[in-house]
Amino acid sequence: MATLQDYRDERLRKLTELKELGYNPYPADSHRTHVAKQVIDEFDVLEGQQVTIAGRVIGIRKFGKIAFVVVEDWSGKIQLFLRTGELSDRDPVRGLLGMAELPLLDTGDYVEATGSVIKTQTGEVSVGATELRLLTKSLRPTPETLTNKKSGFAAVISICVSTKMYVLVLCAEANFGKQPDRSWKERASLRSIIPSSRRELGERMRTLLCHTWMRLTRTSICVSAMSCP
Repeated sequence: MATLQDYRDERLRKLTELKELGYNPYPADSHRTHVAKQVIDEFDVLEGQQVTIAGRVIGIRKFGKIAFVVVEDWSGKIQLFLRTGELSDRDPVRGLLGMAELPLLDTGDYVEATGSVIKTQTGEVSVGATELRLLTKSLRPTPETLTNKKSGFAAVISICVSTKMYVLVLCAEANFGKQPDRSWKERASLRSIIPSSRRELGERMRTLLCHTWMRLTRTSICVSAMSCP
């Protein structure tokens, strides 16, 4: 069974290959024009128009000369439809990936896609991408639903405090993001949890994790179970 280190080594290999091809895997700019939910909700208006979206890759499926990439931003998820002959060729200077470079993408990477708003044969609103640009190469897998919540959330606290990242938000969404009540997203928005110091980060993360734990277990005695200091 592959370990976290195995996954990281494979992603580092892909990162090295991208650099050897001339790509900058961490460009400092993006040119998004729409968010995912906007494209889906305003399909009747945007159909056939060109849009540029950006988000985190959460799924990749390739079937011969076509591929489907699902990306997610703060507003929701949307599918990219890629086809050989329609997607631009590789252009490392602009950061554009071709069909041949898709194997270098992983879930967790951030991309920017430009193309027309379409519906696939299954009726799913998608972006028929003509350009696919790498924004960030992720070196670790995206957190999934936690099965061992006691040890899992303790680990998330450590990760958040040490790396100053919003892993907590991803884990929380994986556990109860599909429920009707999504007010936690507003409370846990990145703007609200960006701290002014490392100590404040730890305090905010621990507080939010405790609330998350209580919601998941429906109990008020989470502090001792989580070993929150």
